[in-house]
Amino acid sequence: MLTREQLLEAISSLQRVGVVLYFQCPYPSGTRPMHATNEDLAACALGELHLASKLTGLSPDEFASWVEKDGFVQCSATTREGHRCMKIVAHSRLDDPRAWKALADTKPYCPTHGG
Repeated sequence: MLTREQLLEAISSLQRVGVVLYFQCPYPSGTRPMHATNEDLAACALGELHLASKLTGLSPDEFASWVEKDGFVQCSATTREGHRCMKIVAHSRLDDPRAWKALADTKPYCPTHGG
């Protein structure tokens, strides 16, 4: 395994000859190329950073939920059995991770539970 310094030098060497590096960030229904700092790329390669979370502004768990649910916000209600409702909030598909988090943080409900 390369050291952080070796990774940073390799990234810089590539950039000096015109190579542009992008991080293919998972998104609902696909991926998006995103710019990351050399330090963040090295930390990601070393397994020290969840780069997708950092680039989207979500925690690793929030990021996983956003992608897994294809950008939809899950209902916040609790079922009679004591489990979280698995339905989605109406009109809640959001490709913008910060907008998704803002809506999810309001603890919205699906139509069945009054949303």
